[in-house]
Amino acid sequence: MGRPRFDPTAERRRIVEAVAGFGACHADICLLILNLNRGKPIDEKTLRKHFARELEVGSIKANVAVVKALYENATKGDTTAQIWWTKCRMGWKDTSRIDAPAPVVNINLSEYSDEQLDAIEAALEAIERAKNLH
Repeated sequence: MGRPRFDPTAERRRIVEAVAGFGACHADICLLILNLNRGKPIDEKTLRKHFARELEVGSIKANVAVVKALYENATKGDTTAQIWWTKCRMGWKDTSRIDAPAPVVNINLSEYSDEQLDAIEAALEAIERAKNLH
């Protein structure tokens, strides 16, 4: 006579599906399911044999629940959820402008007339005034 048959009840199926959905490894899930005939946790072979469907769909159902909640939050005005959705689902990216320092240019001022130097000085002063307005 062999071992008594393992009974995968509806409650055990619910537990395996939920815990698999949370991302637990098979060894940890086994510790939660006792074989009442032996009084010990089931092994991974028994888990895969009797709970294959629950192991397959657990993470899918968990992901669907999270995405549903994310979608509901985004459509109700949760800015963080909206930003996450647009970045991950729509491919949007943060953009930032980096103002690089102006290149250093050596100018030989002796090549310019006094009139040209006065114009350059006036232009530089205008730029400085404009910067200070902002």
